[in-house]
Amino acid sequence: MKAWSEQLTDRSTVHVEDLIRRSLVAAGLLVGFALPASGQDTSPPVIFQHFETTYDNQVSRAADIFLAGYGSVWVPPAGRASTGSGSVGYDPYDRFDLGQWDDRTLHGTEQGLRAFADKFERAGGAVIVDLVWNHNGFQYDDTPGFLESGGYPGLVTRDPSGDGNPQGVPGTNGDFHSPFDGGFDARFIGLIDIAHENNVQLIRNPVEPNNPLNIAPGSQPFNGRVANLPTPNNARFYPDRDLDPIFVYNPATGQQDIAIYPFNTEDPTAGDWPAQRPAVHRPNHRPGRGPRCRPR
Repeated sequence: MKAWSEQLTDRSTVHVEDLIRRSLVAAGLLVGFALPASGQDTSPPVIFQHFETTYDNQVSRAADIFLAGYGSVWVPPAGRASTGSGSVGYDPYDRFDLGQWDDRTLHGTEQGLRAFADKFERAGGAVIVDLVWNHNGFQYDDTPGFLESGGYPGLVTRDPSGDGNPQGVPGTNGDFHSPFDGGFDARFIGLIDIAHENNVQLIRNPVEPNNPLNIAPGSQPFNGRVANLPTPNNARFYPDRDLDPIFVYNPATGQQDIAIYPFNTEDPTAGDWPAQRPAVHRPNHRPGRGPRCRPR
């Protein structure tokens, strides 16, 4: 019988030889495989929330933001707020009014936003503009003087009467849910909820005066503003049907070859606004639940 020390020596020798054999096998398996020299970061660039500032400041800091490693910048809603130029923008009044040099929003002007987006995108970044589709501001048709001013640009707080009365049908809610609705249709902290299921056929940004399908224009200012006045400049809100469209398919209805025309960025005034007949109420219209309208 071997001594304990001799047994230990034999085991140690076998253990070392086994390790060597395993190492050689592992090395052979690795031959031909290219190992990365270092780890690679495949995560998307960080989004920078840049709210408490102006477009002018963002233009001047665009290089700093990019060099810090941010791939995109998230900015608050750019449209005109219902509570004035001191609002961040989550109580929309006019989503298409981005501010002018003599009438700025809290963040600046349309030209300032364009300048920032152009500068940051040229560096390979992206500008993400927040939008609010669920609600508008705090004013409604029971706000003194608001209905007479035209209400919200592009939206109606009452159903069209069909007889040319700009006041609409009393007791109805137009593009919005009733103030008595609850659940998901309720007003959030007093902000009126948009009824997306409704379909009032109107020219929302009127170009020609006296078109019977124009949204009712305002007749007197509210907080210094009159809404829904016809102007040729509104043509920029419509696509140009002289340009080549794309064609899409609607899987919900089965409709094919639906033409979608682009906007004319070279000549925005070339947009073609709709020319439809006045909307009329369906016989089963229910007051207080929004419009049930269709073209004649």
